[in-house]
Amino acid sequence: MWMVAGEIIQMSPDEAEYYKSRSRKMKVTAYVRFDLSERLSNIEYINLIISVLMTVYLTGWVIFVQFYPSALSDEQKTLLSFTSVMASITLLCMTILDHASARSVRANTFLESADSALRLADELDLACLTGDRTLATSLIASYSTSLRAAKVNHSSEDYQLYVDKENSRNQKFFSKARIRYQCRIIMYYAKRVLLQIASSLGVLFATALVVVGAVGG
Repeated sequence: MWMVAGEIIQMSPDEAEYYKSRSRKMKVTAYVRFDLSERLSNIEYINLIISVLMTVYLTGWVIFVQFYPSALSDEQKTLLSFTSVMASITLLCMTILDHASARSVRANTFLESADSALRLADELDLACLTGDRTLATSLIASYSTSLRAAKVNHSSEDYQLYVDKENSRNQKFFSKARIRYQCRIIMYYAKRVLLQIASSLGVLFATALVVVGAVGG
């Protein structure tokens, strides 16, 4: 209900249904952004893990050459050194790209935006119960302001991932919904760590040539 010139006016059923619909949309936006924040953090961890593993792997080769210098020919040592240099450059590029993308900052921004949207949606539900139209209108305005202030937005892909995730809930492990969601999420991560995967495979391939040459020799 709301007050006009001292008179209390009830929120109409149609208005209440409209505000409830807005609340549901606000909650969906919040959950989409919660999921997106988590995925951005996961990509950050994946990149870190790949970088650490590549560093450890190459360090192991350096130690091996130091202790067993006669195990490799000069050509193999040159190939290994070239691989190490290229891997170091790749790691540097990955670090620069990660810093430029500011995933951790964006993840935190989406998390804060989701928290704000969910809180406002809960307050809007309460306003619908009490029939406070003025409060409901104010909450929707605050919601719009908070979205603009966040200066970030999720994509249709992020929304579709959320929909697929919800549809896969309580489904059998090999159900179509679960398989579709798992395929989508795998492709999502694969596209965003493609450089890291390609560089890691390149390092493994180059060092495999060294091993094959050493064994063959």
